[in-house]
Amino acid sequence: MKDKIVNEPLDGPLELLERVADSKADLSRSHKMVAEYLQKSPETFLRASIKEIAKLASVSEPTLIRFCRKFGYDGLSDFRLALAMSVGARNDRNLINSEPSLQARFERNVAEKTRVARAAARFLETDKSIALDSGSTSTLFADHLVNAPPLSIMTTSISSLLKLRNCRQHQLVLPGGTFRPDAMAVGGRMAEDALKNFTFDTAYIGADSIHPRNGLSTFDEAEAHLTEAIVNASNRVIVLADSSKFRVPALRRICDLSQVDVLITDDGIPAEDEEMLHERRVEVVKAGPGKAVD
Repeated sequence: MKDKIVNEPLDGPLELLERVADSKADLSRSHKMVAEYLQKSPETFLRASIKEIAKLASVSEPTLIRFCRKFGYDGLSDFRLALAMSVGARNDRNLINSEPSLQARFERNVAEKTRVARAAARFLETDKSIALDSGSTSTLFADHLVNAPPLSIMTTSISSLLKLRNCRQHQLVLPGGTFRPDAMAVGGRMAEDALKNFTFDTAYIGADSIHPRNGLSTFDEAEAHLTEAIVNASNRVIVLADSSKFRVPALRRICDLSQVDVLITDDGIPAEDEEMLHERRVEVVKAGPGKAVD
């Protein structure tokens, strides 16, 4: 049986689970097996390797990729991020912890994130102390801190800490808290409480969703609270986010855009969103191909 075409553009990730369920009757046998496994074990689908998922669903790896593409995604990484947002937007905490792993975030829009991280480096000139969260783009930004002039750097990211561990010119600080292995970060109430004793020149943070009216949000509620604490402890807030984060359904709220000074993104940002950001007095920096700042 040949699959019915279902890869027209989605209105948003919120619809992904419903689209898969509604399309099952029209799927081929192998794709139906993937859909059934997805519905049965969404947590494994989010976190296991492509080899493991294919084995558990009793299909080949190419079949799994074709299944993801059928629903409008380039591959498993894009599909899993949309799945995480779909589950997260349901606000059903008993079903699944919908936060994707750091590795899953790294696999998506790598070129755009790399340009954004590079463009952020020029804002370091006036900084003496900075805060760095655990997002994938923020972690790429840590590469540009290796040879930066001396800074006091507070980070919640274990990955960033490992990149900077041999940089003797910097003072590195972890806020403490609970280790989150999938995110390679620390978090929780202990970390939030520690941040009350800090003041930073600039916070460099990411977000999983950016909306001109709803502000910044992320998958995990605890991460949202911790990032909000970083924002509140900083004199300047710079958001590092590729353009795919715009108009994603709002998740766990971090802060309003009135608290953001600069947003660094790529040139795929929707024109209407860029205009609304300017109206809210957010400086928008677009990192284009082959250059630090567009």
